[in-house]
Amino acid sequence: MSMVRSWSICGRSWFFRVPCASNGGARHREMLNQALTDARLGHFEVMLVWALDRVSREGVEATLAILRRLAGHGAAVWSLKEPWTETADPRMAELLAPLYAWMAAEESRRRSERTRAGLERRRREGKPAGRQPGAKDKAPRRRSGYVARWERERQR
Repeated sequence: MSMVRSWSICGRSWFFRVPCASNGGARHREMLNQALTDARLGHFEVMLVWALDRVSREGVEATLAILRRLAGHGAAVWSLKEPWTETADPRMAELLAPLYAWMAAEESRRRSERTRAGLERRRREGKPAGRQPGAKDKAPRRRSGYVARWERERQR
């Protein structure tokens, strides 16, 4: 993309991965805070994201607050999935951004509801819900974050 547009990538490239943004984890928050700091320092003019819903799933206010902070520091947010973010008319982006933020929050809420409903249905049917006893992972799990902290505390 940068070659097509004759962009130069300087410093870090900001790209929010699905797992980070969708669960609102500490890693996503850390990346977002670093991006906001770099925008304030003028290290980039455009933050390119896969889709706006990857920036925040916390709803309209949280997403707009992030977009406004970035815009206040002179950094635009462009989305690969939503080409309207690159429009020359900032009023159009201001109109559509809340709609996309609301849709992201609703999708997150619906996904949680479907998961809870599926687990409840399995419990009602008398079937086990969640990981089955004795089940093994195909690949070793990454030991970081709360899992690593729990293992360290357990060993003490």
